[in-house]
Amino acid sequence: MRGGKMQRIKYRETGLKIILMLIFLSAFHFYFLSTATAQQKGEVEEELREVKAGELAPLFVMHDLEGRYFSLKNYCDLDDTGIPPALRKQKSVVIINFFSTICIPCVEELPALLRIYEKYKDRGLKMFLISIDGKPEEVLPPFIEKYNITVPVLLDMYQKTLNRYGFNSVPHTILIDRNRRILAVFKEDKELEKKLDEKLSLLLNK
Repeated sequence: MRGGKMQRIKYRETGLKIILMLIFLSAFHFYFLSTATAQQKGEVEEELREVKAGELAPLFVMHDLEGRYFSLKNYCDLDDTGIPPALRKQKSVVIINFFSTICIPCVEELPALLRIYEKYKDRGLKMFLISIDGKPEEVLPPFIEKYNITVPVLLDMYQKTLNRYGFNSVPHTILIDRNRRILAVFKEDKELEKKLDEKLSLLLNK
């Protein structure tokens, strides 16, 4: 009897150890998942931090429907005052606009953007429209023809560049100076044309 009692006690102790070990493993697993999820969430939030005036515009290399590639670095970049004039690239003030053909505010502000481009293109303004449409080869050709778009329309169907600038919606318009410094960020602004005109009239008359 005594031996059987001792054996039952050992079984209970073993069972208790197993239960405690399972509790520990469950707690560790929960902590690990919580930490990983929080870290992942933090990375996403950091990735989607919207760019602001005064910051350098993130570089990009993108292509249009015809396969022509455009690099922001070829149009504006950091201050090159230390480089001999003969070696300096011709730099421009740049406007980039993220849009979608099915976005009503995007379509509404497009004529204003095109008027701004026509007004300042001969003074050193470059403009890129960046489409986030999922099937650009289907929707962009008739859209470009309808609105008589003459500026490059770049493809961002996976929204990588949109996210690099910290945005998750359209329209967004960014004004960038010759040294790639962001001067202004506009989101669905009813006075977009007026505000751009005011800034460009000073910037491109220097």
